[in-house]
Amino acid sequence: MTIFGESAGGASVCDQVASPTAKGLFQQGISVSGFYNYNVNTIWWPADCKSKLLSEAQAQKLGAKFAAKVGCGHAAHVAACLRAVPVNTLLEQAGQIENVGAGGAIGPIVNGTTLPMSAAEDFGAAVSTTSS
Repeated sequence: MTIFGESAGGASVCDQVASPTAKGLFQQGISVSGFYNYNVNTIWWPADCKSKLLSEAQAQKLGAKFAAKVGCGHAAHVAACLRAVPVNTLLEQAGQIENVGAGGAIGPIVNGTTLPMSAAEDFGAAVSTTSS
């Protein structure tokens, strides 16, 4: 089976093809206009096929920083606290366009299971082993 994705779906294709949890499901992947790191990662989250993704620990730190920013840093149930924050406050504090990490992690992460490495690293490793 061949999978296809455009824009965010294009970025997702790369991660699906690189994920060992999807091994054997796809013969090929077509990624069209996947997130591009416009202006060296200062506008959109690094999530395209050539990006080095954050680790789960890095993403957790960004999420904790954002939770603290909106008053949920010390809540017993952070998710419930975040759900209670007015939407306008969340949007104002996210600042995603000015600072890609301001609103927490909004893209795929390397978690050691679903993605043990970013697609770029996985594809690079595949090229290295086939050319050796």
